[in-house]
Formats: sequence, C-alpha cells, structure tokens
Amino acid sequence: IHPLQTESVCWIKSADDVLCVFFGLSGLLALISGIRRESAFRLMLSFLFLMLSLLSKESGFFLVLIYAFYLFSELKKNKYRYLSLLFTISLAYLVIRTLVLGRLSQVEPLTGNWFTTQLGMSAIYLEYLLKSLIPAYQHVNYMGFSPFDLYTPFELAGLWAVLVFLTVLCYKRNPEIKTWISFLVISLLPVSNLVPMMQWGAERFWYFPMVFMVIIISIFLSRFKKNYWVALFFIFYLS
Repeated sequence: IHPLQTESVCWIKSADDVLCVFFGLSGLLALISGIRRESAFRLMLSFLFLMLSLLSKESGFFLVLIYAFYLFSELKKNKYRYLSLLFTISLAYLVIRTLVLGRLSQVEPLTGNWFTTQLGMSAIYLEYLLKSLIPAYQHVNYMGFSPFDLYTPFELAGLWAVLVFLTVLCYKRNPEIKTWISFLVISLLPVSNLVPMMQWGAERFWYFPMVFMVIIISIFLSRFKKNYWVALFFIFYLS
C-alpha cells in the first residue's frame, strides 16, 4: 500500500516485479519451513519457487545468497547436496540469460567507468530511503537522471561514507535485526549496477528490498509495546 510501489502494482510492465516477489517470498517460506520440519518436499518446492522467481525477473537473483545462508547455517542433513542443487539452478539461470541476451549485462557502465558508476549509486540509495519516508516527486524511471548533475564526486563519496556508517551502526546496535539488514543490503545487489543496467534506478527496483525494510521497521516498532501511540503514529504515517 506504500505510494512508492504505485509503479510496480499499477503498471502492467511491472507484473514481473510482483511475480518475482510472490515466488521469491513463497520460496523463502517453503525453505524455512522445510529446514525446520526437515521436509525434502518443502525444500524441493522452495527451489521450484526460486527458479520461477528468477525467470520472472533477474532482480530475484539475490535470493540465491539468502538460500545459501539458510542452507549452510541451518540445515543439518544433506546440506551439501542442496547447496549443489542451488549452485546448479543458479548456473542454469545465468546460462539461459546469457544465451537469450547474448551477454550477461544489459549495457556498458552508465558513466563508461564501473568505479564512477558505483560512486553515483550512493545518491540512488539515498533517494530510495528518502522516498520511503516522504513519497513525493516520484519518477517512472531515471533514464535522464544522473547523480553527477546534483552532486560532486566528493559529495557522492561522502554519501557512501554516511550510508556505510549508518548501516554498520544499525547492525551493531540492533543485533535482533542484523540478519534483516544484511538481507536488505543483499537485495539491492541486482539493482546496484554491479552488473551494468540501462538506468540508474527506478521506484520499482525498491519493491523487493522494501519487504525487508518493512520487517526491520516492524521489529523496531515492537520495542514500543508500552507506548502504543508511537507505534500507531509510525503505522499511520507509513500507510
């Protein structure tokens, strides 16, 4: 219901985002349930959902890292068999994608240089966070947008430093949400221009990562058990 997700929910082109999130979350639920109940059927079902999520949209590829984390740290039996299956599915997807597109990336780096492109991405991450709190002045895409039109390279480097500092601070001071902060960071990898894309960003790129942001906010609000008005204010504001 967040205004920032209007593009993903209302634009028919972004049905791939909705399908990717649906299959991705279904897969995670099946994976966690399968590990807890030691159910081979649920684990295999989770891999099916993973493949469907990847085939819906490439931004779901970060799920491979989350799957690997859960399989390696939580699964007790046949751990390496399932990790091998995960690797096979990941490799198969990358091969299919490369064969269809003729290359792994969509284009060359937006600035012509990978390092300066990553420097500019700090402004995009800041844009996502600010628009999550104040969803105004949204764009359909950022094709004509360049962070270097708004910030100098030194300012962009400073933004990176601030974002990294805040992430590390939240990670250390809130151990109960550190896993979800890690998942939020990981979920941004496919849309981070590490593999060059056609544009800097778009609101729809924040669709899946915002799932983890909502979980983090929910855990944060649970601290106000005795101050219900604070929690109600945040819930009202965010909705």
